[in-house]
Amino acid sequence: MRLALALLGLVFLAVPAVELWVLILLNRRMGLGPTLAILLTTGLVGFWLAKWQGWRTVQRIQRELATGQVPSAAVMDGVLILVAGLLLVTPGFITDVVGFLLLLPPTRYVVRRLLLRWCRRHLLHHVVVAGRPRPAAPDDDPGTVEGRVVSVEDADRRLGEGGDGAGR
Repeated sequence: MRLALALLGLVFLAVPAVELWVLILLNRRMGLGPTLAILLTTGLVGFWLAKWQGWRTVQRIQRELATGQVPSAAVMDGVLILVAGLLLVTPGFITDVVGFLLLLPPTRYVVRRLLLRWCRRHLLHHVVVAGRPRPAAPDDDPGTVEGRVVSVEDADRRLGEGGDGAGR
């Protein structure tokens, strides 16, 4: 957990520094006016593309719900489009490139598959117990815990079923 927080902190420090460095280089090469025009254009075009892709994803979610399907892939696409939109309205060229890449369905498909693989590896193997424990009967072993067995393979298969419809 500490490593993840350290990496996240490094990203929050490194990305703005690299973005500023790229902006300074472009300003030196092209001048302030063209650099600002490119930043503004990429932000506006990116906002429009994210809005368009977002509406298409909302329609896909509605279609899948209407046919009784669970729209897990479409919901994850919606989250990735939201992240792309946030990256595109953030000033900078590197964030714009990553944002534009996330708006492309093939790139989103790859990122979604990687996220699903990460979730399977890190999140599905944890057991969550909710509710109050029942009082133990006098003859019960205090080390015995009642529970329900859930097959991890079934959960993997269900997650995988929702992840194949990216290109719609």
